Amino acid sequence: MAQAEEDIVMKDVVMDEKKSIAPATLSKSWSVSCAHVPTFTGGKVTHCHTKGLVSTTTTTTTGKYVEFLVLPVAGDVVLVDAHRGTKIRTIRQGMEGVVSESLDDDDDGMDADAISCYALSNDDEMLLTISQNHLIRQYNLAAALTWKESKPAPIWKTWGKSGHALPVTHMEFHISNVFVATGSVDGTVRIWDVRGGYVTHVFRPMQAADNDDNSGMHAVSAICWKQDSTQLVIAIGREDGTIVVHDLRKEDNVIVMRDHVSAVTCMEWSENKDQHIFVSA
Repeated sequence: MAQAEEDIVMKDVVMDEKKSIAPATLSKSWSVSCAHVPTFTGGKVTHCHTKGLVSTTTTTTTGKYVEFLVLPVAGDVVLVDAHRGTKIRTIRQGMEGVVSESLDDDDDGMDADAISCYALSNDDEMLLTISQNHLIRQYNLAAALTWKESKPAPIWKTWGKSGHALPVTHMEFHISNVFVATGSVDGTVRIWDVRGGYVTHVFRPMQAADNDDNSGMHAVSAICWKQDSTQLVIAIGREDGTIVVHDLRKEDNVIVMRDHVSAVTCMEWSENKDQHIFVSA
């Protein structure tokens, strides 16, 4: 009888210990207000060029405008409130993503609609994306804060295929927002008229000065428009270290610089229109 009572006491002690170490559970009456989720997996980061998105419901430190960042994440593009650090929405998944499954490194499946490159217009009203299947899609960010949160962003216009033979890695708007350039691993740069969604120019790699083994390393590694609305001048950097400057209004006016010995990763024009200063790295 004493042994039975001792066993009962020991059982009660074990049960009390289990209760004391049991993990706390969140009450079902609570709802998630916001959450820290993956918002960047590498690539180009863009800050809004003007005041940001117009908001009629969101209260921020900037009044009715929401300054935002555009970040690539796991085949999607996410808009992030630049002041609060919170996700506004993604382009492909709305407020639902990014789901954890999309970040699985063991997933060998190819997502044809995964966004490989994007560009934000200088007035923050237009977002262009290129997916793995080379489709160019246009989104109207002026209405971004009124999109349905649980739905993908509504496509304003689909331009069709990019025309590049290999993936597009660079996209840049001209300061006028009338033209946008796309640069590809295949070495070509295409100039698009935004108003009609068609190609106006195609720039191909220049022939190497000498026939060496590096003659095939022509993938586009940087694009930079001259920040002057009266000029249509663009510099193209490639992995072979060359920089070619084109003037869209002059067929034969081409400047070629071969001073780099490896890929050109960054270029910048002087903001002073009277100075012809160009920096590359």
